[in-house]
Amino acid sequence: MTGDKNKDVAESSEVLNISSIDIEQKRNSHEIEQQSNFHEIELKKISLDGTEEKRDSHDPEGNRKSCVTEEKINHSNSHNIGEKADSHEHEGKINSHESDEPPEKGTITTRSPNAPIIKKKRGGWKLAILLLANQGLATLAFFGVGVNLVLFLVRVLEQSNSVAANNVSKWTGTVYLFSLVGAFLSDSYWGRYLTCAVFQVFFVMGLGLMTLTSWIFLIHPSGCGNGEKLCNPPSETGVGLFYLSIYLVAFGYGGHQPTIATFGADQFDEADPEQQKSRAIFFSYFYFALNVGCLFSNTILVYYEDQGYWNIGFVASLGSAVVALLSYLMGSSRYRYIKPCGNPLPRVAQVFVAAAKKWHVVPADADDLYEMEGKESAIKGSRKILHSNEIEFLDKAATITDKDQNEKNPWRLCTVTQVEEAKCVLKLLPIWLCTIIYSVIFTQMASLFVEQGDVMHAKIGNFHIPAASMSAFDICSVLIATGIYRQVLVPLAGRLSGNPKGLSELQRMGIGLIIGLFAMVAAGVTEIARRKYVEPGKRISSLSIFWQIPQYVCVGVSEVFMYVGQLEFFNGEAPDGIKSFGSSLCMASISLGNYVSSMLVAVVMGITARGSDPGWIPNNLNEGHMDRFYFLIAGLSVIDFAIYVYLSKRYKYINLEGPENEEESQESRDDEVLRCKETSMADVDSLNCTNEPVVKKVTDQDNRTKEESEANELKVTTAKPKASAIRKSRGGWTYASLLLVNQGLATLAFFGVGVNLVLFLTRVLDQENADAANSVSKWTGTVYLCSLIGAFLSDSYWGRYLTCAVFQLIFVLGLVLLSLTSWLFLFHPSGCGDEELVCSPTSSIGVAIFYLSIYLVALGYGGYQPTIATFGSDQFDEADHKEAASKAAFFSYFYFALNLGSLFSNTILVFYEDTGRWTLGFVVSLGSAVLALLLFLLGTPRYRYLKPCGNPLPRVAQVFVATARKWDVVPSISGDLYEVEGPESAIKGSRKIFHSNEIAFLDKAATITNHDLCGPNDPWKLCTVTQVEEAKCVLKMLPIWLCTIIYSVIFTQMASLFVEQGDVMKSHIGSFHLPAASMSAFDICSVLICTGIYRQVLEPLAGKLTGNPKGLTELQRMGIGLLIGMLSMVAAGATEIARLKYVVRGEKISSLSIFWQVPQYVLVGASEVFMYVGQLEFFNGQAPDGIKSFGSSLCMASISLGNYVSSLLVIMVMGITARGKNPGWIPDDLNTGHMDRFYFLLAVLAAFDFVIYVYLAKWYKCINLQDSDDKEVQIIESQEDAVLKKI
Repeated sequence: MTGDKNKDVAESSEVLNISSIDIEQKRNSHEIEQQSNFHEIELKKISLDGTEEKRDSHDPEGNRKSCVTEEKINHSNSHNIGEKADSHEHEGKINSHESDEPPEKGTITTRSPNAPIIKKKRGGWKLAILLLANQGLATLAFFGVGVNLVLFLVRVLEQSNSVAANNVSKWTGTVYLFSLVGAFLSDSYWGRYLTCAVFQVFFVMGLGLMTLTSWIFLIHPSGCGNGEKLCNPPSETGVGLFYLSIYLVAFGYGGHQPTIATFGADQFDEADPEQQKSRAIFFSYFYFALNVGCLFSNTILVYYEDQGYWNIGFVASLGSAVVALLSYLMGSSRYRYIKPCGNPLPRVAQVFVAAAKKWHVVPADADDLYEMEGKESAIKGSRKILHSNEIEFLDKAATITDKDQNEKNPWRLCTVTQVEEAKCVLKLLPIWLCTIIYSVIFTQMASLFVEQGDVMHAKIGNFHIPAASMSAFDICSVLIATGIYRQVLVPLAGRLSGNPKGLSELQRMGIGLIIGLFAMVAAGVTEIARRKYVEPGKRISSLSIFWQIPQYVCVGVSEVFMYVGQLEFFNGEAPDGIKSFGSSLCMASISLGNYVSSMLVAVVMGITARGSDPGWIPNNLNEGHMDRFYFLIAGLSVIDFAIYVYLSKRYKYINLEGPENEEESQESRDDEVLRCKETSMADVDSLNCTNEPVVKKVTDQDNRTKEESEANELKVTTAKPKASAIRKSRGGWTYASLLLVNQGLATLAFFGVGVNLVLFLTRVLDQENADAANSVSKWTGTVYLCSLIGAFLSDSYWGRYLTCAVFQLIFVLGLVLLSLTSWLFLFHPSGCGDEELVCSPTSSIGVAIFYLSIYLVALGYGGYQPTIATFGSDQFDEADHKEAASKAAFFSYFYFALNLGSLFSNTILVFYEDTGRWTLGFVVSLGSAVLALLLFLLGTPRYRYLKPCGNPLPRVAQVFVATARKWDVVPSISGDLYEVEGPESAIKGSRKIFHSNEIAFLDKAATITNHDLCGPNDPWKLCTVTQVEEAKCVLKMLPIWLCTIIYSVIFTQMASLFVEQGDVMKSHIGSFHLPAASMSAFDICSVLICTGIYRQVLEPLAGKLTGNPKGLTELQRMGIGLLIGMLSMVAAGATEIARLKYVVRGEKISSLSIFWQVPQYVLVGASEVFMYVGQLEFFNGQAPDGIKSFGSSLCMASISLGNYVSSLLVIMVMGITARGKNPGWIPDDLNTGHMDRFYFLLAVLAAFDFVIYVYLAKWYKCINLQDSDDKEVQIIESQEDAVLKKI
């Protein structure tokens, strides 16, 4: 058998062609020899000596402490299923996953299958990604303030360049100095979770105060501080409140930063090699998320702030911080918590005091030093640290003297772990001090780089590039360099050095320091060139600002090596009791870097600015020599690098014992008991926690013999871990989350075009209201009709991945064409289409290209939508019960991401488009779509791919043709119908579907006649049961689908009539005009809130009441959505009646506030959570494997037909009601119409539709797929992956 396997491995091409049956037979023939061993549970004695002996191989002192370990020791007591355990329950424990060593062959380890579940129950990548998103949003908010702060101080508070640069350096330094405060509270008392929550609240409070202060006291007149329009002198009160607010921001963000990094790393268990690897990777993604977050601030926000729209920038930052806080709190119940270890200051002080008291004592040998006995260290919640030979003077604190024998005083005698903790702090400090000069380099981006760019040529045509936005090159450099480092340099360096991490953290930090040095040289050279191109009497140099790109890129690349390396190094080398302190050292380095930078500026100006010499950095930079300052920093970096190399060679790494201590909650203990109860049966011994219920299910269903059941039990027990390992290699929440982000960005781009399209058509293309509403309905209908094209290509030929990629590319091309067309042909004069400035008549060519572009957008977005939903669900394996639950939850998050993406479009973009900045809105949409495409391609190597199952149209057609040919044949009974043998169906890549009794007429296609037995196999005469059931599924879903169209008619009113209604209502708050289309933000917020309420409250509650773990079925949820949608139409009609009452004769705008529309938007949003999320789950779940994307596309096609039906209804209503002098229900002047009657008409249609839907839903029978445990998932993998799985 071993020889056969070696042969199979050698001949890898054959491995790829072996069927799933052959693989199972070979596996079973190899494992059957050990069957007797697999039917025994090995029980091992637990005694103190025995436990110590077992751990000696990897844990010499046996001092591992873990709440999970304690659960495992008491595992037998956790079962509690009514039977008394035998004597082994008191003497032994089950051989479990407790050891790092694999279990012995021939032993069933009853805890091993459950151990991964316990680990995954809390923490892991799913929660880490939530924290990464939190970090990105918080960084967006922070840099929305910080990136342009130096210009705010100069332009609004009228400070000089050097004073402003110093103030920014001090403020930034304070931000990161507060990281020490957050780290101390986190490590000592509060723990990471509470510390993060509290400091984020301070962060939000600071941003709120700053927004109000700027608006009320500082930004006067409105729009000042743009470099041309001067602000009024600020009041002392305003300045005082402003400084209070920005230092509250510093306190909140600074205290949150090191703790969130450590808390994210806590979500991975160091005892698991895979999670330990993920923990190392996390810091790269952490810094990646940080830069993604500030990308928006450094491009979009910085532009508007530079134009004088400071309040918008601050409000956007506040909103981002609030969303970050809410997203953080969402994961509260599932985070992995590590206990705080108490105040470290007394512990460290005790070591130095004890060593000083014993200054004359000779340190004892390592074995004779004092340490606590047993598993636990003296530091609560911290692992023991093995003795090291560095700084031996401190070993005196752990040396036992005669006086210590009589009295144990922690200020005279400390444990080895306590001493090593103090040593770690001392060893880290020299390395940390060497990073400060690099932080001086880094801080120039927020001060001198901005001031340098502010006096360079920064215009492209009429477009002015804000100096601070050049930091986008730094961010892009970080993002690109991170990918190159992780995907190229790490594997390459790993092969050359033998280190799986590639380069060590210290090596990376050294490389970062060198690249930072080059950045200063580049900045100095740029400054020399800038001054050469200054004309006398002019402030701005004619040298392009793009000369700054090299210095920004060099800083960005250096960050990937220095700051990511720092995060890993200080977090990894800090003992458990001061983990957050380790992370805070990175932030404190930036803090001191800012203070040192400020000090250097002050010293340099004090030395160089004497007499008539203005110094190196004067107010007028053209009179100074800022290049010399850059070269000074470069010289200091060279000296710093030499010292750093010497120190890093001497550094010795920490040596910890065992896994970290995870904080256990009552919930996790209850979950453990429940898991064991669920996997127990009445005829199973209370200690036997195996997969036997699965075996029993198989036996009952297939009527197998006892011997076959035992063989199957063997197969399940041994194969599951292997399957699990394969599942982990691809897909899962990590890549599903990447697709969710992709969906959010693509939706942002789509709604950046669609949300205001009806106003674009009326204002720019000069269409009438009814025509514009119809055009939008047709276009939106085409968007979702194109979903059928994407679904067909995905299921039949291209597969999900390629279909998504191609249609996203078409989407991007459409947005490019739209942006160019609008700019070149339509917007004349500039800024027209804002309801006041009328656009010039458009040319036929411009209109034609415009329509071509938006229908390219429709094709791209529509074809991509159902496929991305299905591709996301493909990342979870239905054979795994936990992943199956994740697959169901994915669709809720998918719709959540969709609405989160459109939130920006429906608030920020819609405002600027409404004020005539249409091209800007289209360009932002384009950028979002490009970023979405790049993120999608980023996950290419690790997605989970399913093969397309071929064109379903011939398969379905064959069923109907075969049925028609056998119209006179009586259908056979279920057991006699034709089906192929073996586990696979006749449809490539699809599971078999069990026979159902509905639409029995089609069973004729699978009925075997004499003609079928005699002649050749003809699929147009004889079809398999699976093929027939596939056709039945399509027919059964269609009536349900048709009932959803009326709801889509309701939904589409948001993009047309709701907007037109809001456009003639009072929409001013003071001088601020609220765009009508932005009211859809209430719909989006309703969706986001209701999604959380449903997932966290209604679903568990309904689950308890109904016994269905999903809470309500998909059909029930869709019915509820239809009812709520009907109520939204009633609310819209009532609002329209009230609006008409408040219309003053001769006025177009009603005096009724636009906020009367809130109920109708909120009701539509709530209905979407039930209807569209339910639809996505229902159609995807009920569609056979061969037409999964078609199932998802039915949801999109429903929206499509809803738009067409809406358009048809408008035409019919106007045709009937607009006769003679009667303007109809929806005229151009809505004040002369009766749009309320149209809304009530839709409500009545929805009521009729609901009655029909209830009848059909009761009639519907769900699909019955073959047990997914027998499914061989067909993943497109390389030959090497296939060989590894075979082994």
